[in-house]
Amino acid sequence: MEDGDRIHGVIAGTAVNNDGGGESLVTPNPAGQEDLLRSVYGRLGIPVDEVAYLEAHGTGTKRGDPIEAGVIGHVLGQPRSRAMGPLPIGSVKTNIGHLEACAGMAGLVKAMLVLKHRTVPPSLHSEVLNPDIPFDELNLHVVRERLPLPADGRLFAGVSSLDGAAPTRMSA
Repeated sequence: MEDGDRIHGVIAGTAVNNDGGGESLVTPNPAGQEDLLRSVYGRLGIPVDEVAYLEAHGTGTKRGDPIEAGVIGHVLGQPRSRAMGPLPIGSVKTNIGHLEACAGMAGLVKAMLVLKHRTVPPSLHSEVLNPDIPFDELNLHVVRERLPLPADGRLFAGVSSLDGAAPTRMSA
């Protein structure tokens, strides 16, 4: 700021944990992931109603996506006030695929662009949603059409790298 550089976003905080054993080596543990999300949002004091968008890990797997969506829904979606509407979610993987070790970085860049332009782009190839995810019950909304965000005021976007075989990360 002192140098006059353009600031595209500020990372309010991050958290990392190992969510423990799931059903198998590569299956996420929902309890560990919920602890992580509650920890980072609680520590930062970010109200769930100020989370304008959540960039999910969203790998498109039959088992992992329902677990991740359930965790996000329990911690951030369901507690939102109904006046705010469902929590908008998406994944950059629908645009560019899974970048392995760089997947979280692509999600972070997308989240920063969402906040900068105050617009959530649609998730591609999402005409048919996973029938194993109760989106309405979890108060989650997969963004399938351009979604404008409020023009002013404070907004947060979360970036999830909830995974099974690796440490779990969350940025807000």
